[in-house]
Amino acid sequence: MGTNNSSIVSKRSVERLYFPEPHFFRYFVKKPQRRSPLINRGYWLRMHAIDQVLRQFLEEPTDPLPFQFLAHDPALCRHVTFIDVDYPQLITRKAEIVTSTPQLHGLLNNVENGADPNSIGLRSDEYHAVGCDLTDVSKLDKLLAESIDISRCMVLCTAEVSVTYMNVKAADALISWTAHYEDVRFCLLEQYLPDGPKHPFAQKMIEHFQKLNTPLHSVFTYPTLEDQERRFARAGYPSVTARSLWDAWCDPFFTSPIRRKLVGEVEPFDEWEEFVLFASHYFLLVASTNALQYFGSSQPKIPTTVPDPEIVTYSQHDKSINASLNLTLTSSPLELLPNQRRFGVAFKAPHNVFGFHGGLGKQCRSSTTDFLSVPTSTNPKSCSQRASMQEALAEFALPSAIEPRMCHTISRLADSKYLLIGGRASPERPLMDCWFFSKSWQRVHDLPIPLYRHCAVCITFGHHVPSSHGILVFGGITSNQQLSRIWLLWQESSGWQNLGTCESAMTPVFGASIVATGPLSGILFGGMTEYGSMSLDVWQWSLSASEMYCRINISKCTFYGPAAPKALARFGAQLVPFSKGFLLIGGVSNSVLGQTDDIVYISKAQTSSTDWNATAMQYQSQSPRSLLVGHSATSFEEGVLFMGGGAVCFSFGTFWNHLPVFLSTEGLEVHHLRKRPSVSTDPTKTKGELRASAELASIDRQQLASLGSSAASAHNKGTDHQRNTLSSFDCPSAPSSKFAICRILIAEASGFAKVQADGKPVIISGMDLGSCSTKWTLEELRNKVGADREVVVHQATGQHMDFLHKNFVYTKKPFGLFVDEVSQGSKQYLRSLSADKPSGKAANLANDFPELAQDFVLPPSLRTVIQNMHSSVLRISGPVIMWLHYDMQVMANVLCQILGRKRLLLYPPADVSLFDLPSGASSSSINCFEDDVLSKYPSLAQAHPHEVMLGPGDVLYIPPLWLHAALPVENVSVSINVFFRNLEGGYAPGKDVYGNRDVQAYEKGRDNVRKMVKSFDQLPRDMARFYLERLADELKDEACQIQIDRWRHDLTSHQI
Repeated sequence: MGTNNSSIVSKRSVERLYFPEPHFFRYFVKKPQRRSPLINRGYWLRMHAIDQVLRQFLEEPTDPLPFQFLAHDPALCRHVTFIDVDYPQLITRKAEIVTSTPQLHGLLNNVENGADPNSIGLRSDEYHAVGCDLTDVSKLDKLLAESIDISRCMVLCTAEVSVTYMNVKAADALISWTAHYEDVRFCLLEQYLPDGPKHPFAQKMIEHFQKLNTPLHSVFTYPTLEDQERRFARAGYPSVTARSLWDAWCDPFFTSPIRRKLVGEVEPFDEWEEFVLFASHYFLLVASTNALQYFGSSQPKIPTTVPDPEIVTYSQHDKSINASLNLTLTSSPLELLPNQRRFGVAFKAPHNVFGFHGGLGKQCRSSTTDFLSVPTSTNPKSCSQRASMQEALAEFALPSAIEPRMCHTISRLADSKYLLIGGRASPERPLMDCWFFSKSWQRVHDLPIPLYRHCAVCITFGHHVPSSHGILVFGGITSNQQLSRIWLLWQESSGWQNLGTCESAMTPVFGASIVATGPLSGILFGGMTEYGSMSLDVWQWSLSASEMYCRINISKCTFYGPAAPKALARFGAQLVPFSKGFLLIGGVSNSVLGQTDDIVYISKAQTSSTDWNATAMQYQSQSPRSLLVGHSATSFEEGVLFMGGGAVCFSFGTFWNHLPVFLSTEGLEVHHLRKRPSVSTDPTKTKGELRASAELASIDRQQLASLGSSAASAHNKGTDHQRNTLSSFDCPSAPSSKFAICRILIAEASGFAKVQADGKPVIISGMDLGSCSTKWTLEELRNKVGADREVVVHQATGQHMDFLHKNFVYTKKPFGLFVDEVSQGSKQYLRSLSADKPSGKAANLANDFPELAQDFVLPPSLRTVIQNMHSSVLRISGPVIMWLHYDMQVMANVLCQILGRKRLLLYPPADVSLFDLPSGASSSSINCFEDDVLSKYPSLAQAHPHEVMLGPGDVLYIPPLWLHAALPVENVSVSINVFFRNLEGGYAPGKDVYGNRDVQAYEKGRDNVRKMVKSFDQLPRDMARFYLERLADELKDEACQIQIDRWRHDLTSHQI
């Protein structure tokens, strides 16, 4: 109960800052306390995760959570009963608060107070408070039976950081008991140990709850996500998905980018490493006893890595590298520094002495510098070493005039010169002062804008430039917590120069890693975007310099290999020269970094000067494990030294790195590793998933076929799950990280209106489409249409039809012949046309195939489709892939699957730029079903593929502008598309037979673009390009602002 009180106080702190009135935690917390930004954001994410799962559950058909929904979304809560089960003492207190508080009591109808706190403490039409120890399942079953008939209900059980406090055996019994009911979902949010109990954050978390005498029991029995999924599967849940809260935060369909941005605007925040660590040690699990997909359980995990990720390669070429270096380092602890600090800067001072400046100490930010001498082969620990320390202290100590700061940089130029740049005091007060050392420290040119969390690197010019060295700076956070996207260059002779933003496509980041790979070139990767997610981009930069100007050039690098996202998509990592390459040290990633991947060695590949290898390091430590967060590293001839660091482990206490650590190259081992088998190169698969894939692959295909036939004809429990299980065997695989599409039931037109408003594809089950669902076979279609009727079909030469390159021909043939040929596997596709005027009228099933139209109906719940219908199209497809495209004219459509099964991949409109669509075209030549599509088109790693397997009777709603491609799974697929208009106006005038003209505003806009370009004809080409690119940036900004304004309106009308 102590943990409950602490949690309620934290949620009240979040409610006051992040949620609109009315507030309900205020009635349970008499004396509010403002928590730190880290704890506020962590609890906001916990509350948001539960809210999203519950909202989805309510839309398909403990604490003050019921009252929040009853107040904010009363329409969602019709026919819903909230049952709050807790210890009897807590239920008594809750019942007293509810009955004595008009703002709570007024939301309930027919309230009755229970006399016995060990039973139902409060009962109403909307809310029941049940007092029961959850370890007593038999009593709980009896009490719930008195309250409601669960067998006739859809049930969602939510448990937020509660089951883990129970004895594991009792908790498992509770989970198994819930699974015995027919229609139950279980939402579990609690802690787990992604890197085991010895990870520093895990240590602090475990110790904290042990001190409270509320130990975390389940984390030792079920430490990983896979363990939790198996736990629920064994309990009787056929559908289970677990994901970290960081995964839920980064998922744009769970926590939209603009929602993340709005959360960041509530209060100043710069505790990103700590937030990632917290969110990576908590998980959200959703289990279901039926096959319906749920929002909380249907999204893929963020790609991380596969077991033993020693090799990762990237290249600017479409290839990967098979060999890499495997290095072994030895780490040695050094003497204890006088101060413990995080987010300071380590640097190599003169006389082989190392300094650590600034940072955040136990009480406040620091302006002091600690010095340390590292024994080396040329400078053993001796009197001369102590003399070097004294010299460094006298000569190099930073002046007291330098304000205390953190998150700054100190870059070393040649000839013992150094530049200190920016940093911050508080998150809302970035600094712009710069200090230069050459024999002594002097304040020099201020930054053009204040910056912290920027990245800086030294570059070397030729003799034709006045200053032989400079410092290149990119990114970081500036005033009002906005991100900088400009490149800056500092030279001793001239100060700061703004090099511009170079590429408009380059996303601004902070906390990124940069290194020089040549005098005027290098790479930059990682960091955090303005929307609070790790950047997956890798950029190669180069500087063109002369006496007159300097220009930055940017191009994208592409990484290949299973560990690439985890190795390089990091925030707050240190990147330093080492041996013949570079060491990437620590930081946080999309999954928790362990001792096997904390440190990555990046080196040139042997195959090409432009290719790179990245190798996870194995190192032996003679000191306690460090938490490589908030640390700083510097390299020298003998190895690498990293100092400081640690993290606030949420509300569990602070972990400090007590000792500097020296990584020595002594005893370096170098050898080539063999190429790994293809089974371990999927970056999205965990050990459990790889084992499951191997087990499934061994199942007899005849058994799978029998399952498939039953899936096509039955609608009983589990059928849809069986269909989806088969998909990976019956057709080629697509990109590995896919979003599942929700499967829902709709009984009324208002339900479909809600689907349209949400703007996401859904599968609608249980619709009455008429007798076609049971009557239609290919032979029946031949008899009804007529074997001799001529039809126009696409005759393809390969499996993938490409509309842009027209690798098919249009052929007229008798319908009977077409049916015979596709039945035998011929690569043909029929898209029906108007029988009256094929080139002048849109297809209409009732007019074009009246003999079939009587068998097909749309139910009343889809009356919007019927009333606004543009066309209805019969589609019969053999084993060919329908090219990837979006439906122009902002047409929405419902795809009704009648015969056979069909696999579809859909991509949201925001992904359109990744598919190389020519200007004005709506189709792509990319075959997104190919096994190696990510190797051919690396940019698609940033796409959001949504996968669906349609069976007979399924209806897929495809929102406007969503790209989609289709592939029949069985020999022949028969479906009917109904396109309908969903705008009141704005369509292009004139004839539109196929519904493939864009909206009028876009067509006019393209004409205006051509006129705009022509207006620059009189200017020199480079000047014309300059201004046209400026205009393009303005258009992009306007487009972004439209989306932001819409999201703001949608979100602030409810809550952040």
